[in-house]
Amino acid sequence: MKLQTWVLGFLGLALSCVAQSTSAATAATALYFSGPTGEYVSQGQQYFLDVAHGYRVLVNNLNNADSRISFYFNNLSTAPPSKQHSWTVAFSASNGGVLQPGIYLNATRQAFATVGPGLDLYGDGRGNNAVKGYFSVLQAVYDAQGNVVQFAADFVLQGDTPGKIFGSVRYNSDVLLVKNLR
Repeated sequence: MKLQTWVLGFLGLALSCVAQSTSAATAATALYFSGPTGEYVSQGQQYFLDVAHGYRVLVNNLNNADSRISFYFNNLSTAPPSKQHSWTVAFSASNGGVLQPGIYLNATRQAFATVGPGLDLYGDGRGNNAVKGYFSVLQAVYDAQGNVVQFAADFVLQGDTPGKIFGSVRYNSDVLLVKNLR
């Protein structure tokens, strides 16, 4: 019951962000995530990667052919070696479906999710072998060929080590990105 209350509270916060969107002129493309000390992937740090700070973003959704969407953020060509980062966040819908706005519970590692939804976060040489979590797609707009035009999602991910990663991704989105969701 305590977990369900917490999950519903988080998802309520995430869905309320839809109503608090920024103006269309300030569409954002960014990845934010943080985790506690001792969590392997985040290493207890907060990350905010956006195009305004020199990050390139590559989107891979294969014309939505396999329900998987990944966002690859990197600043490898714009930052000195000691400040370089590259991170990927990936999502997939259940049973090969197209990601649409809604809540996706019981997600597993995206690369191996065949029946249920998939979720993953990896980068800077770190990732998880096993992933469980959930995410809320707040915005998903595709062109006629199925390419992502706008996308927004908030997620919670539990990996191989204790502690949860809380994060958000926005791609050409006017949905407000709330930092420090935990």
